[in-house]
Amino acid sequence: GRTYTVRDLALGGHNFTLDVGAYRFSPDMHLPGDVILKLALPTACYEPGCPSAKKDMPKPFQFNYSAPLRRIIDPATGLPAGYATALEAMAREIAAAGATVTLGAELVGIEPRGGAADGAAAGAPALRIKSAAGGAT
Repeated sequence: GRTYTVRDLALGGHNFTLDVGAYRFSPDMHLPGDVILKLALPTACYEPGCPSAKKDMPKPFQFNYSAPLRRIIDPATGLPAGYATALEAMAREIAAAGATVTLGAELVGIEPRGGAADGAAAGAPALRIKSAAGGAT
């Protein structure tokens, strides 16, 4: 599903996060489960009692995962932290590794570079990104 997270909704004196689209995962799903677990984000069972994920799928449908469905939580409140939390954590790790992370922009093209003169290995791709202001880089 697509991820859209709305934050800072008031609920019982706490800030609540609501996900529209993706909001739960099974740890035996490679994506997103592997990413969320690798990032060591706090999670909790989605359903009370942590039943098998297969029980969440009505018959005659089959679900290929069995680990209980989970959601990312805020450890201070136990409330959902939002699926976007994993995407934000992944972007922070990528930036910390030295990559450029551009959020809120549209990728409009990938072109080969000329090589060392461009400051990159020969044939390394260059990304053309359209900023929110509309200019391409």
